[in-house]
Amino acid sequence: QPNHEDPLNHDAAVVLRDNPRLFEANVRRAMAGGYVGQTFFPRCI
Repeated sequence: QPNHEDPLNHDAAVVLRDNPRLFEANVRRAMAGGYVGQTFFPRCI
C-alpha cells in the first residue's frame, strides 16, 4: 500500500497526497510502459 507519510520516493508521495487520481494514472502508465515525466518505464504488465 502506498504511504505518503513515509515515502521512499518523495516526488511520487507528493502526487499521491495531492492528486491520487494522477498518481493512479502515473502508475498505470509506468506499468504499461511509457513516460512519467521525463522518466521512461519499460512495460512490466
